[in-house]
Amino acid sequence: MMTTNLQEMIQPKPNISEASLPEIMDSNYQPATEQALIDYTRQLHNKVEVASIITYWEIGRCINGFYKGKYGARELEKIAKETGIGTNSLHKMCRFARIYTAEQLQSLLKGHYTLNWLDIAQNLAVEPVRVIQTFELSKNYDDFLIQIKRLKDPDEKRGKSRPPNVAEKPEQSNVAPTEAVIPEKAVIAVPVIITDDPAVIEHDEPADDIDPDELTKQYEAYAKELETLRAENEGLKKTISDKDQQISSLNSMMKGDERDIKDKDLIIAAYRDRFKRLRYMIENSFSVGDIMALLVAVE
Repeated sequence: MMTTNLQEMIQPKPNISEASLPEIMDSNYQPATEQALIDYTRQLHNKVEVASIITYWEIGRCINGFYKGKYGARELEKIAKETGIGTNSLHKMCRFARIYTAEQLQSLLKGHYTLNWLDIAQNLAVEPVRVIQTFELSKNYDDFLIQIKRLKDPDEKRGKSRPPNVAEKPEQSNVAPTEAVIPEKAVIAVPVIITDDPAVIEHDEPADDIDPDELTKQYEAYAKELETLRAENEGLKKTISDKDQQISSLNSMMKGDERDIKDKDLIIAAYRDRFKRLRYMIENSFSVGDIMALLVAVE
C-alpha cells in the first residue's frame, strides 16, 4: 500500500488557495560561492525530476487501477482534456506504472546521478531490469544515454536477443561529489511508493519509442524539403520549356536557311549554264544579237 506521506501529497484540496506552501519557500539560504549556487540549483532540480517520476508513475497506477485495464483512447482523451496532460503522455504513464514495480521504481531513484521522465518514457520498450542495470552500471548520465541506445539496436527490435553491454563494471570514484550544504528547511522529502496493486492490461497504446514532438519536427522538415523540391521541379520544367522553344525556333531558322540555300544553288546552276552557253556562242562566232538575247533572257 502507499505510504501516508504520498497519500497526503496527492490528496485533492477543497480549496487550492488554502494549501500550505512548501517549506523551501521559507528558506533564507544564500550560497556563498558560484559553485555552491550551481550545486544547490542542481540538487533542487534533481528533487523536481524525482518528484515528477514518482508523480507520473502514480498517475499511471491510478488510471490502471480505476479502469482495471479496460480502457481505450476515449477515456484517456477525456482525462487529457480535463487535466491538460497529453494523451500520449498518459499512455506512457500507464505503461510505466504497469511494467515497473514499486521496488523497480525506487531503484530508478537511487544512484550517483538523476534520470528524468523523458529518459524513462523514451525507453519503455526496454525491459525494466535492463534499464535499471544500465542505470546502476553507467559511469554518468551521458554514459547511460550511450548504453541505453545500444539496448535499442535494430537486431533487438526484430526479436534477436543481444545481452546488454555491461560485462565490465565501471570504476567507482573514491572522491565524493561536492554538494552545497542545504538548510534543514530547504530539504524536500521524497516519499517512498509501495503498492500491491496488480498489473493491468492497457489497450490502444501507441509504440513507446515514438516521440510525437520528434515526429512533428520530422514531418515539418520533410514538408519543407518537399516544397523545396517542388519549387526546383517547377523551375526545371520552365527551363526545359524555354529550351524547347529555343530548339523549335532554331529548327525553323535552319529549315528557312535550307530553302534559301536550295534557291541559291538553283540560281547559281542557272548562271553557270548561261555562262557556258555564252562562251559557246562567242567561240562559235554567234551574232551580237543572239548573244544579247541570251544575256537579257529571264529564266
